[in-house]
Amino acid sequence: MRRNLLFVAYGYLFWAGALHFLIEVVLSHLGGRLTPGPQTSLYYGLHSAYALGQVAFGLAAVLIVRAGSDVMARRGGLAIGIAAASAWLVFAFLFIDYVQPRIHMAVVLILLIGAALSREAGRGEGQGAGWRLAWLKACGGRD
Repeated sequence: MRRNLLFVAYGYLFWAGALHFLIEVVLSHLGGRLTPGPQTSLYYGLHSAYALGQVAFGLAAVLIVRAGSDVMARRGGLAIGIAAASAWLVFAFLFIDYVQPRIHMAVVLILLIGAALSREAGRGEGQGAGWRLAWLKACGGRD
């Protein structure tokens, strides 16, 4: 369960960052929506750093999880992921005027918190034996 949540969270982070870069940087540049100047450079730099950071972090995390490593599923990996998602959420609230990046980062943060709260693989997750044995013990052996 945790591995699936990590795939979804980091895959969503990757695609949200890629689409943010495509829409806010590439399409606005190709459309000539902004006039050249220091504010335009700041706008492109801010959105490029925001989106490409998400793309790089999401892609790296997906590749790590896909390789079978449990680095991102351990406490340290989850803490780094939650801290990064929280920082991007704060960054979106402070510097980005529209709501979509805030929603995307809230979704990623909720998925990562869900992964942190889920049971680890190998501890009764697959068969559900852990909670069943605890239930039988609590009921005195009756189902």
